[in-house]
Amino acid sequence: MRSILRIDDLNFMLHLGVTPVELASPQRVSISIAFIFHEMIQGMQTDSIDDTLCYQKLEDILRTYLTKRHFHLLEHLGYVSFELIRAQLPQNVDFNLQVTKYLPKDRGSRSFILSSYEDHRWPL
Repeated sequence: MRSILRIDDLNFMLHLGVTPVELASPQRVSISIAFIFHEMIQGMQTDSIDDTLCYQKLEDILRTYLTKRHFHLLEHLGYVSFELIRAQLPQNVDFNLQVTKYLPKDRGSRSFILSSYEDHRWPL
């Protein structure tokens, strides 16, 4: 049995960008993660936090690390976030991570996605 658990739109105010205007004040960035479990998660049956991922722990790790740094590139922010999460997961769990930077004045957003999942159909 394979299952997917998503954490969507963890919002952070981060220093991200290249220009002085971008770096002058924190910008809204969100991180979404899809965990792909290739085996049954024990917590599905036991209803125990000890038998699954602790989402709060993952969020705390990201928030503690990311908010203390300045990033120039969305790609680097994505890579750093990806490695922070990967270090916390068992080997039988794959995941996708999407980092989104929201631009000012309704100019949309920019996203960067990384995946440990080798299937060509990324479950986002």
